[in-house]
Amino acid sequence: MANNNNGSSGMLGEISTIRNILMGDQMSQYETRFAEMQTAMEAAQSSMEKELRMTAGGTEERLGKLETDINARFDKLEKMLTDNIAQMNKRLDEVSSADKQQLGQMLAAMGEKLMGK
Repeated sequence: MANNNNGSSGMLGEISTIRNILMGDQMSQYETRFAEMQTAMEAAQSSMEKELRMTAGGTEERLGKLETDINARFDKLEKMLTDNIAQMNKRLDEVSSADKQQLGQMLAAMGEKLMGK
């Protein structure tokens, strides 16, 4: 039985040796190609990470400018609204005064007519 086990492992060793002889060159080429591909992938990943950091920085800068622009526009709109409201209140006061004077004159005229009759 010991011969059988020794025979099997000896045979496996021979098969491994034959495989190395037949495939050794191809395995070396595959290992070289895999190493080249890994190096290329690492370089591409590094490049993409660098580009992503640059893009993120540019995006933050643009968002900051956009925020400043929007705030300036809101401030301008707020001032315009405040000015328009002040103008409308002034005009309303002027119209109300004129209406009050006209109403007073009409009442006075009616009072005179009533008293004169």
